[in-house]
Amino acid sequence: MLKEYSSRLMDALEVLERGIFGINDLKREFEYRANKLVNQQALIACLILPLILITIYTINGSGLVGKSIAETSPTESFLRMFVASFVTVTLGIVLNVGFKFLWYQDYLPAGKTAKQQKLMPEFAKEVRPKIQEVEAVLNDEAVSHPKLPEEFINFNALDRIAQYEANGQADCFEEAVRLLKEEENPLLTQAQKEKLVHQYQELKNEEI
Repeated sequence: MLKEYSSRLMDALEVLERGIFGINDLKREFEYRANKLVNQQALIACLILPLILITIYTINGSGLVGKSIAETSPTESFLRMFVASFVTVTLGIVLNVGFKFLWYQDYLPAGKTAKQQKLMPEFAKEVRPKIQEVEAVLNDEAVSHPKLPEEFINFNALDRIAQYEANGQADCFEEAVRLLKEEENPLLTQAQKEKLVHQYQELKNEEI
């Protein structure tokens, strides 16, 4: 009886851990994809404006096109284009940093929050099965109303309880708990179930 119950609780702990890790992985993926959309948007914006400016400069003021080309020496043309290219690259870098900051902080339309809202339906669809799996475990009587104190619902303690029964040292929960307390092993008092449930509730209630 002790072995079967311990195995049942260990399976529940594994599902809890797997669910928490899965939800965390999805949240990291969700955050990465939202950031990627903002970065792509900032990159496009920081490329377009400098290109427009250098095009206007090349046509109107560089002396590299039109009648003024004959009046411009090769050295002067090189220096003008070098300076224009340097300014364009520098402006692009500054604009990229600036646009990222403004969109990440939602100071401009179509910022990070808008990207997250766009991705939210897909994220909710992916995370729902993991939440349902964890909720099913939490509603299991063995987890919601355990026969053991919370501090002994962890992998190490449950494994020890199964060993007690196999070795004939205990045939009831009271005796198993007494033996666990006598061992005074800090590894056996991790309160893992309580910890995992708390982590899951924080994940579930946390705003992304």
